[in-house]
Amino acid sequence: MRVAWFSPFPPVHSGIAAYSLDVLEGVRHHHRVDLFADDPVWHAAGGRLHAGQGETIAPLDGPLGLPLYRAFDFTVLHDRTPYDLIVYQLGNAACHRFLWPYLLRWPGLIVLHDAALHHARAQALLGDRRADAYRAEFRFNHPGVDPRVADFVVAGLEGSPYYLWPMLRLVMRRARAVVVHGAPLQEALADEFPDTPLTTVSMGVPDPWEDPSAASAGHAERPMTAESETRTYPPTSVAADPRRDAVVAAFGVITPEKRILPLLRAVAALRSEAPHVRVRLVGEIGEHYALWQDVAATGTRDLIEVTGYVDDEQLAAELRAADVCVCLRWPTARETSASWLRCLAAGKPTVVPDQLSTVDVPTLDPRHWQLKHDRTDAVAVFQPPDPSRAVAVSIELADEEAMLRQALRRLVADADLRRQLGRRAREWWAGRHTLARMHRDYEAALAWAVTQPVPEWPADAPAHLRPDPSAWARSLTAAFGVEVDILGSREPGTGNR
Repeated sequence: MRVAWFSPFPPVHSGIAAYSLDVLEGVRHHHRVDLFADDPVWHAAGGRLHAGQGETIAPLDGPLGLPLYRAFDFTVLHDRTPYDLIVYQLGNAACHRFLWPYLLRWPGLIVLHDAALHHARAQALLGDRRADAYRAEFRFNHPGVDPRVADFVVAGLEGSPYYLWPMLRLVMRRARAVVVHGAPLQEALADEFPDTPLTTVSMGVPDPWEDPSAASAGHAERPMTAESETRTYPPTSVAADPRRDAVVAAFGVITPEKRILPLLRAVAALRSEAPHVRVRLVGEIGEHYALWQDVAATGTRDLIEVTGYVDDEQLAAELRAADVCVCLRWPTARETSASWLRCLAAGKPTVVPDQLSTVDVPTLDPRHWQLKHDRTDAVAVFQPPDPSRAVAVSIELADEEAMLRQALRRLVADADLRRQLGRRAREWWAGRHTLARMHRDYEAALAWAVTQPVPEWPADAPAHLRPDPSAWARSLTAAFGVEVDILGSREPGTGNR
């Protein structure tokens, strides 16, 4: 199959950029894949403004040795020799902005990493001073909502309210097919968008205990075996030496949504009974987050370290060194957290939010340390939940700070519980979230997506999304009474000229 692959790529500091390479490690062995990137990636790879001369469009040597093109070159390449399938790795961040014109014009398989896209789409449109276009898209995406809501965003009331209106309808209506990373989200979206073909693929993450030199040999050529999935790994080191600091780590871009302030408050409250606890934030500080103000307010400057951005090798080392991992997020775009899955792969006890993305994961409630009911049928009455099945500890937003304190208090002190949770975390990753499992799922998803029909353009879609490219030229020639027949419009989604 000949596949066009739109995604952010390194050196963009994006989890999806790294994820995309992990997927391509398997896909590239079975399909001919061309990569399409935004200009910053193209220029970082040594590309110039024009890819070639005359009719020649020359790719660069991209990640994994795959051909890398500027996104602008796709139009010509696809027109000459249409791709069998176009894959769009779509998330709710500015680095995905360049995908939108293509995914709306040329429907393909959309891998939906975030089930809320309002932040990125609003920032793109309003950043270009296209407030009317933003209002029109808001009305289309949320026809039952008072359209004046859009005026609040135009006026600058951003942030958490974005999550109330995910701006998904346009993407779902134009997708040839959509992939998500969990059955609960698939079911929720299927109820809302019954006409959109939906499926799931497992999100796989690398093994942080794997030898980096072996990893470079290529995941697809090293099938995951039962022995490699269950290999032993070092226990958390606090158990071996109770005098050393206990490292409570959080991973990824540091933002208020990662619940850093509640974490700092919890650690500050435990200072007297657990003075050896330290917080290590592994990632960059988000540009809109005043982290050090929260640190000052909680008096935790001596308890916290921030690493800044780390590469894959450093990230694996940080995962191995952590004792407890806090993987919280609120508000949420209903995403599957790759950083949490990496913590599971490392065999670490984790603290997660009790929400849609973890509803199918057996977790402990730190208020009584019993397994939360993960069954609703009558049999569950006679077969109470077994705490020994727990993979993580989960906390509820309504009682967040108290539950987080209780979780950390016991996890830091109880080495046996850390080992048990770490072992089951590792087993959960090995059974569901390895790279080999993800590669198998993607093969099935690509084969399924290419059989799906291309959807019709929504009749009620905003007019600015289907502009007449010859309108400006026609307006110039109209004053002279000249009709320019060669500028006949070309209908989006067709091959008519």
